[in-house]
Amino acid sequence: MKTIKYFILALIIGITACKSPREKALNRIKEAEAKMRADGSMQINPAIAHELITGYMAFSEQFPKDSLAPEFLFKAAEVNNGIGKPDVAVDLYKKVYYDYPGYKKAIYCLFLEGFTYETRLNDLTAAANIYQDFLTKYPNHPLADDVKFSLDNIGKSDEELIQQFEANQNTVQKK
Repeated sequence: MKTIKYFILALIIGITACKSPREKALNRIKEAEAKMRADGSMQINPAIAHELITGYMAFSEQFPKDSLAPEFLFKAAEVNNGIGKPDVAVDLYKKVYYDYPGYKKAIYCLFLEGFTYETRLNDLTAAANIYQDFLTKYPNHPLADDVKFSLDNIGKSDEELIQQFEANQNTVQKK
């Protein structure tokens, strides 16, 4: 009976020790994501967010050609935005867009870069340049209408947008 226990213990240790660096990195990310979900509060825990960002970044740096690298960089950008580091988020959106052009969310990263400049960093010139670049490169993309709206209304206050919407509604009703 002791022999079986030692065999099982050795097997568990062997399996754990044989995990590849990639598997270990993925496990650290999964654990941090589980902690973030387990927190249950609507507020982001900065310590857990930092742990998660560190995991995402480490994986992407260690395995830049892995199909998960751009996804983890994208997630790192989103978490950075969530914890009040929009400048870091912008850099990560740029990295994903330029380094992983085939990634399914690459084009969205260009939009999010502009959106973050506009709404979080209040750099309307940079936002307008990125929005214009988006429309030049992707005039038929599903986000193009949103980008046009953002570009047409950049710098307007909520009150100005409401007044514009109401004026448009009155014009439509009169027709």
